[in-house]
Amino acid sequence: MSPVPAGQPSAAAGAAASTGTAANARAAGGSSFRERVEEALRRCVPGSAGLAPGKDSLVQMSGSASNFLYRVDVETAEGGRRRLCLRCAQHAQFGIPHSVEADVMRAAREQGAVVPEVCGVLPPGDLLGSGFFMAWVEGEGRGEKIAAAFAEHGAGSQLGRQCGETLARIQSIGVESLPPLPVGPPTPLRYLASLRKQYDSVRICRPALEYTFAWLEAHAPAECQEERPVLVHGDFRSANIMAHPERGLAGVIDWELVHLGNRYEDIGWICVRTWRYGMLHKFVGGFAGLSDFCKGYEAAGGAPVDHAMVWWWALAGSVRWSILCLQQGANFRADSARFENGVVGRRACEGELDCLITIAEAAGGVDAVLASAEGVEGEVGVEEPRRERMAEDSGFPAGEELVLGAQRLLSAQVLSALTAAGDVRNAFLVRVVNNALGMVARSLRMGPSADRAEASKWSAVALARLLGPGAADADSLSALRRVLAAGLRSGQVPLERPGLLRHLLVCTGRQALMDQPKYASLATLQSKF
Repeated sequence: MSPVPAGQPSAAAGAAASTGTAANARAAGGSSFRERVEEALRRCVPGSAGLAPGKDSLVQMSGSASNFLYRVDVETAEGGRRRLCLRCAQHAQFGIPHSVEADVMRAAREQGAVVPEVCGVLPPGDLLGSGFFMAWVEGEGRGEKIAAAFAEHGAGSQLGRQCGETLARIQSIGVESLPPLPVGPPTPLRYLASLRKQYDSVRICRPALEYTFAWLEAHAPAECQEERPVLVHGDFRSANIMAHPERGLAGVIDWELVHLGNRYEDIGWICVRTWRYGMLHKFVGGFAGLSDFCKGYEAAGGAPVDHAMVWWWALAGSVRWSILCLQQGANFRADSARFENGVVGRRACEGELDCLITIAEAAGGVDAVLASAEGVEGEVGVEEPRRERMAEDSGFPAGEELVLGAQRLLSAQVLSALTAAGDVRNAFLVRVVNNALGMVARSLRMGPSADRAEASKWSAVALARLLGPGAADADSLSALRRVLAAGLRSGQVPLERPGLLRHLLVCTGRQALMDQPKYASLATLQSKF
């Protein structure tokens, strides 16, 4: 979490605080954000006398897409000091209401799961919006840092067992004791159908996802007797746990997507390849083996875990991650002010690449798939093209030169100035813009050649052989992709088509080279060429 001094709310928090409760704010005489937190503490947290002295007693942390987080130092009625976390939102809550989230966290904690204590819930109509105070948890909450710190020694195995133990306790809670919750798909095929519905709602064509949908359906676990629905966290991964260097698991956080569903949904989600942060040999979160997790899970009362089932759900999780990215991109298109969403949208290639590599590994290995020469004469590998002289561009300076210049300006002057001034929020936004400029520059340099290579492989003639003469009417790369996607969905293009998986791997790898050139799975793919 990145702190931002919050004597006054940040620009983002201030903007949010002006929506939804403007009338209440006027009625309160325009009280400051700090004063509102003071009032909420006295009303909602037993034994609290308000904020402790000092401007650092209220510090904004990096939040999620729908919530703001604040570190809150509280002065107790006895004159002591206690640290809490305020989780709140002024706009419509994404997922379940905060009050329900708090109730579920309390139930999980009572069951023995490692969950922060909920100390007080904001009442309806509160000037801060909806939310709750919970005990502050010391530890590392960034998934990539957890993987790097815990993967290569015994602490990773311990953390894996603890995650298994706490998830088993979460799933052992009697659903009849919980408030009404959304109900997710109970079986693998129904879960896959729900993902496809979400994918279709974005209205974008992604052949790699169509291929993976078809593969998952063809290899779905046998539909046995439906297991009883359990409490599903909904986002159980290393970025939503707090890990302490000595104690291990310190808390499971961010319960906004909690629902009832299949127990393998959470088990598979923490095993998604993206959440391993480059530590691909550690199946669980990049820090532990699946056997470590299962030992803790089964020791705490969880039913025996089918490793093949976990593998299938983890692959489905990569599809889910890609769809979530596409949805963020669609949100940006609907509202360009949500710039961060647009950048996340270009991360969809991460999950797609992970899907294809995972399937290739199941088909005999990535090497064997890439060695397939059927119908791929002249196709190049996943590599960055040699930089051409930009002075020959139609513009002078070239578009790429201007973008790179803007990127250097932001890094050398704007970002450093914001960092020196302690403006962490806007410094973060500059980094987001910088990442976007990098994507644009790489797309200008590599995009045309990548498109030509893809179009030449799946030319109208090649598609006509697959789908019949009607495919020859496809007159653009987008049209070619739609024909291929439709053929995969209908089954007219078989998954075993020689060269198909190789082609999708190479094309998705090229896209990742433009969008996420440091992604770990891309390095794995590039090493094969």
